[in-house]
Amino acid sequence: MPKGPSRLLRVAWRSHALDAGYAAQLEYHENVLADIALKAPRRVRVGTLFGFRGSLAGGYIPPERSTIKIEIFYRGRWRTIETLRTNSQGRFTYAYAFSAGARGSYLFRASTQYSQAYPFLASTSRPVRVKVR
Repeated sequence: MPKGPSRLLRVAWRSHALDAGYAAQLEYHENVLADIALKAPRRVRVGTLFGFRGSLAGGYIPPERSTIKIEIFYRGRWRTIETLRTNSQGRFTYAYAFSAGARGSYLFRASTQYSQAYPFLASTSRPVRVKVR
């Protein structure tokens, strides 16, 4: 099967060439995770805006565009800091700045939820680490 979205595959065969119906058939639901890429600078300064860039792979972006959540791993769990939409090519950007006292290292990721309009399962990007000085 070529790469692509989640889909239903149906295989059926006839016992004899002239049979009107199928002798047997099989249905398989192929569920495909969304492929999300996220990029960010490795080091940033407190109070300075920096940008995240990312994209959805898969070749199909619905006309109403897909919703992306930007998340930070803070105090033991992932927390949503912003919800945004992709452009018509499946790309997104987001600007962020750390406030005073935020020195350290932080993990960020992008996530998407399943929707009828976007034929991929919910998924997350690979986390990216940002060091704040």
